Amino acid sequence: MNEQHSNKSVRPNPTSSSRRAARKSFADRLSEAVDFHREHDRLPTSAEPNGEWMLTLRRAARRGSLPDERRAELDRHLPDWNQTLEDVWNARLEQAAALRKEQGDSLKFSGPTGVWLNNQRNLAKRGKLSPERREQLDRHLPGWDTPRQRPFSDHVAAVAAFHSAQGRLPHQDEPEGHWLSAQRQALARGTLAPERQTLLDEQLPDWERAGQDTFEEHLKAAAASYRELGRRPKSSEPGARWLNTQRRLLATGRLTPERRALLDARIPGWNVTQNELWNAHLSGAADFYNLHGRVPRARDAEGAWLANQRRAAITHKISAERAAELDRRLPGWRGDINGRGGDHESRWNAHLERLTAAVEQLGRLPRQCESEGRWLADQREAAKKGKISHERRQKLDALVPGWDTKRDQVWQARLETAVAFHETSGRMPKRREPAGQWLVDQRQRARKGTLSPERRALLDQQLPGWDARSQGRS
Repeated sequence: MNEQHSNKSVRPNPTSSSRRAARKSFADRLSEAVDFHREHDRLPTSAEPNGEWMLTLRRAARRGSLPDERRAELDRHLPDWNQTLEDVWNARLEQAAALRKEQGDSLKFSGPTGVWLNNQRNLAKRGKLSPERREQLDRHLPGWDTPRQRPFSDHVAAVAAFHSAQGRLPHQDEPEGHWLSAQRQALARGTLAPERQTLLDEQLPDWERAGQDTFEEHLKAAAASYRELGRRPKSSEPGARWLNTQRRLLATGRLTPERRALLDARIPGWNVTQNELWNAHLSGAADFYNLHGRVPRARDAEGAWLANQRRAAITHKISAERAAELDRRLPGWRGDINGRGGDHESRWNAHLERLTAAVEQLGRLPRQCESEGRWLADQREAAKKGKISHERRQKLDALVPGWDTKRDQVWQARLETAVAFHETSGRMPKRREPAGQWLVDQRQRARKGTLSPERRALLDQQLPGWDARSQGRS
C-alpha cells in the first residue's frame, strides 16, 4: 500500500525545458504585442492577435498570480499593458480635449487621436456608442459628432498645387485624387453647384476629363508599378486602388472589352484574386516537383514563393487548409530554404535516371532550361569544387559520357561540326541540320553583343559569312 501511495505521489512536474519553452513563448508574444503597439499606437483588442493573451495577463495580475519578472518585462516594454479598455478610452478623450484647446477649438486631429475620434463618430452612427461615453464626449468635446468640412477652395488649391508640381492631375490613389473623382461624379449626376464648377474650370482646366485619356494615365502608372515590383501592386502601393476599381467594374459588367484587353496586355494577372494567385503558384511549384523530383530552391521558379510559405508556417500565418494542400502536393516543402531533405541518394539516383532518359530523347546533353539541365549544371559545379563523390562520378561517366565536358570544348566541337557540314554541302547548316541550331544561337548572341570577341574571331576565320541573316533559316 505504501508503495502504491508512493507511486501516486510522484507525479511528473513540468521540466526545465518546458519552462524554457513557456518563457520563450512569453517572449515571442511580448515581442509581437510590442510590434503591434508600435504600429497601431494601442494595445490589441481581444479579437486581434495576442489580445486574449493580454487579457489573461491582466486577470493574472489582479489575482496576484502573475510572476514578478513577467510583470517587470511588461512594465518595461508596454507601460500601459495593465490598463483596462475604459482607461485607454478615457486617456484618448483627455488627449483629444488637450489638442482641441491647443488648436483653438479645432476638431481636426491627425494621427491616433484623429483615428480614435472618427471611430467614435462611426460607432455613434451605428448606434453602438454607449450613452455614458456620448455624454462624456459632449461635455469635453462639444460638436465632436459634426466635424467641420474642409473648405471646397482648399481642395481646389491642393489639386492645383499637385498639378503645378507633377504636370498632371492626381490619380485616384494619390492626394486629392479621390476628392477630384467625386467632383467628376457630381458633375455627371448634375449635382455639382454652378459656383463650384466655375471655380474648378478657372483653377483646373480639363479637370472634368475622366475618359480614355485618364484611363491611359492610370494604366500607365499601374503598369510602371507592375514593372518595378515584378508583380501587380497591392494595398497602398501606386496603382493598387485604381486596379481594385477596374476589378469592381469588371465584376459589375461595366468595364469595356477594349479596356480589359489593355489591362490584360499591360498587367498580366490584374484580375486574379489572391486565392487564385496562390493556387497558381502552388500549381507551378507542383509542376516543378513532378519534373525535377524535388521542391523548388530559392533560385528556381516558385522558389521564392515557397520560401514565403515556409516563413508563414513558422510564424503561424498560414491557414490549415493551405498547409494541408502544400503537404499533399509538395511532400517535404517544410524543409530548409534550399528544399533539401529526405533520402539524398535516392533523389540523386532519380535525377540521374531522368537525365539519362533526356539524353536518349534529345541525342545530346540537356541545356539548363530543359529537363534535368539545371541538375546537370549543379553536378558540374560540384565536380569543379571537388564536392562530388567518386561513386557518383563513376555513375555519371558510365551513363552520361561527356557530362563534365567543359563548355569551351563543347563549343569547339559544335564549330567543327558546322565547318565539316559547310565543307561537305557548300552552305551553312539550317536550323534542323547538324550544328544548325547552335549556329542560330551564335548569331543571336552576336546581335545581342554577348558573343565573346575570341569566339567571333574563330567563327570569322573558320566559317566566313556565318553571321549572314539569310543563312540558317529552316
